[in-house]
Amino acid sequence: MTHVVIQYQSTESLFNVNAISELNSFIGNIEKNWKYLFEGATAASGVEGVNSTSFSIVKIISCLNNYSTNLDKADIERTRSLLASCALFFEDLRACYSKACSGAMDQKLCSKLPLGCQNPIIYHTFEYFLSSDMFSNNTLPISSIGADDHVYALIILPIKRLSSLNSGQLSPTRFNETSIESYLELEEKIISLSSQLKFAGVVALEMGLESELFQKSLILDARLLILGLILVSSIIWLYSSSLFYTIAVFFTLLYSVGIAYFVYRFVFRINFFPFMNLLVFALLIGIGADDTFVLYHVYYMYTKKGGVYGNSGVGTPRDLSNG
Repeated sequence: MTHVVIQYQSTESLFNVNAISELNSFIGNIEKNWKYLFEGATAASGVEGVNSTSFSIVKIISCLNNYSTNLDKADIERTRSLLASCALFFEDLRACYSKACSGAMDQKLCSKLPLGCQNPIIYHTFEYFLSSDMFSNNTLPISSIGADDHVYALIILPIKRLSSLNSGQLSPTRFNETSIESYLELEEKIISLSSQLKFAGVVALEMGLESELFQKSLILDARLLILGLILVSSIIWLYSSSLFYTIAVFFTLLYSVGIAYFVYRFVFRINFFPFMNLLVFALLIGIGADDTFVLYHVYYMYTKKGGVYGNSGVGTPRDLSNG
């Protein structure tokens, strides 16, 4: 899923009616303007009957107070006090939900927690949605905990990361056809909306774009590499006047690299970063071309001085084209 990290100046600036209302509007504007992407993400997940909705501190406060809308100051302050109290038992909460993947609870450990802190929502709030050290200063009164420190809140948008969609992990849907440009537009929209926030600011955004943009750049670089290979091959061919010599040189280089790659990949089990593979072929063309001209010059000088090949009647290297 797409992650958006929001920064607040203090705990007080987060837990107030205006900030929560602003954050709710911020998320609503994203959902409103990018409904197609949200619906596609839900469909691609293969889960039926789930609305395309985000998860954030707004939803947490609503759930803890049994409300869906119309949160007031008392609801927000009640949630803040509860979280501050439960922060004292965060390590116990982690131990209680140590089997988080299966959703299991260690009843023995959980029974030692205060009743209000046994709610799974409390654990997930500290584990995923708020700064881990938000209420770390437990020596202060609850009303002043974290009041002067920057705090961070996470928003999870129901939009699959682009890298997950293109990795083949999801079933084919119309959402798979979403282009990188659509994600870039979504990123620009989120940044634009964040500039309108008064109580917070977006400091991080994870949409899985990095790897996809990098792969796109690799493809463009690979085209330049192929163009370089064609030009170098043409120069060697023109210089030596021998197509056989040109092909033999490059097959020799590819053969040596192929053996090395086989040893590293299948014997030593080393997976190369894609950029390294491209870099290897770039160096192969450069170094191989240089050695090709050196070899040709040495061979030509050797035969010109009447070496072994010169005595055998092979002639100059340009006669290679006749063989």
